Amino acid sequence: MKNLFLLVFLIITSCNNVVDIPQNEENSVELTYEEFLSIANESHRELTEKEVIDIVENFMKSSGELKSRTALNPNMRVEKKSYVEYSKNKKLQLPLYNIVVNSANFQDIAIVSGDSRIPFILAYYSVDKKKSDIDQPDYDMMLNISKEMLLNELNSIVGICDSLCDKTKLKISRKLNIEKNKIRLADISSRILIKDTMNTRANMIIDSSTIPGTVIGRFGPWCEVKWDVGMPYNRTMPQECPNNWLWDNRYAISSVVVAVAQAMAYFQPNMSVYNENIDWSYLKENEEIHEDSDYFGQYVQDPIRRRNMVANLMKYIGEQCGVIYNCNGASVNFSNVINFLKNYGISIDGKQNFDVAKMTQYIENLNPIIMYGQTSTNGGHWWLIDGMIAVMSDNQVINKYVHANMGMGKSYTGFYYVSSGMTFDASFAHFTKNICMYPNIRR
Repeated sequence: MKNLFLLVFLIITSCNNVVDIPQNEENSVELTYEEFLSIANESHRELTEKEVIDIVENFMKSSGELKSRTALNPNMRVEKKSYVEYSKNKKLQLPLYNIVVNSANFQDIAIVSGDSRIPFILAYYSVDKKKSDIDQPDYDMMLNISKEMLLNELNSIVGICDSLCDKTKLKISRKLNIEKNKIRLADISSRILIKDTMNTRANMIIDSSTIPGTVIGRFGPWCEVKWDVGMPYNRTMPQECPNNWLWDNRYAISSVVVAVAQAMAYFQPNMSVYNENIDWSYLKENEEIHEDSDYFGQYVQDPIRRRNMVANLMKYIGEQCGVIYNCNGASVNFSNVINFLKNYGISIDGKQNFDVAKMTQYIENLNPIIMYGQTSTNGGHWWLIDGMIAVMSDNQVINKYVHANMGMGKSYTGFYYVSSGMTFDASFAHFTKNICMYPNIRR
């Protein structure tokens, strides 16, 4: 196989509901985006084979690299239909279609969601019978992540419908003087205003469901962990910093080490640290690893083996990359990081100036990025860009949001609006200058 496009992509077809801007706001109703979702997805069905094939055809026509293939009039057929269960709710199942796209010159495969609420393409790839330049385990892993991510999206939609649909209908009924049981979205779409909940562009958006607009493209996030610089990740670092009580008086892990560790957790190379094999599945059981149990019961202490394994991993990466620590921070020559990753079959490009067009292109090509930036007072930090969402706004403008894992736990992992002058305000610090990128992480 080659030319792999592994993504979750929504094609705008007849399955979508388009909301016009009302001409008379007095005769309209204002809904939040979640309220609108609750009624837009109240009824659902499985797509027909023709509808699924139409999605693939539209996708090919909209893709620059695939558009030329449509001129060859390829034959499209459903090879297989299957169902995948949501790991957190076995009652929730997603129909998947495998579509074969054939012509005399090529053969492609598209994997498409057959649920009308999320008519996405999960994967599109070309088959080369003579050679294989895609590592199959990596492909399967990425596809499984996409499936679970899509099921998360579907589960979120179901939750929104269950909690808001009746309330939203009651709100519409009172505002527009329509009987609740006679409300039909198609009849009132021109009278709906979507409340503007756009976040400040420089700020991080933790919950992607709050991004206003219709999702038309989703890449990643590929990193499943949200690790940190403190305990337990630094529990095997030297205890030489009496003022670092928050980190058990130890050196805090360098942010470049956290970024590298999380990138490696995605690729899962065979790795031995201090005579112990790294068990990636064990480390990734949960997105965070905890030194102690939460007083309010939100999380529990992880086993000592897991805490020590991740701490030794962090310490080892720092040593091998030549990270120089002190009690106030750390420094590194990034060429050491490039060479270290190469030892494990992982490649990354050298330093590039920050370019938002290139950044989004790397993510669309399924290659994460390690970023660096400084605050106005010259405080430096490293983080990981590992995904992106594209949404269609109400005025038919496509907005993109990249996913940043700042290496400070899940509270500081989220999405940033992409603009030419974008900065990264992670709330613990605002990175505004000397932003650069080390892109194209791949194996």
